[in-house]
Amino acid sequence: MVHMNGRIQVSRDALARELGGEVLVLDLRTSLYFGMTGTAARIWQLVEAGATRETIVETLAEEYGGDRDVIGADVDGFLAELLERGLLDRAGP
Repeated sequence: MVHMNGRIQVSRDALARELGGEVLVLDLRTSLYFGMTGTAARIWQLVEAGATRETIVETLAEEYGGDRDVIGADVDGFLAELLERGLLDRAGP
């Protein structure tokens, strides 16, 4: 798994809304909806707030407990999937 460096941001082609503890994301290019709950929703909220990968990992470790290396690997995998689907973009260093 590749370590996600630098900032990431929500793509201009993604529209997100929070509804009942779930984050719903619409990909405006494909008209596909994605639903996120739990830690996935929390990661999305942190990305929207401008958090770096490191800040996301630190925040999740504080909020949920657990090994930072394991959390980091999980965060990297999730962010890579969102980047691949075009829901996130790299925002530079």
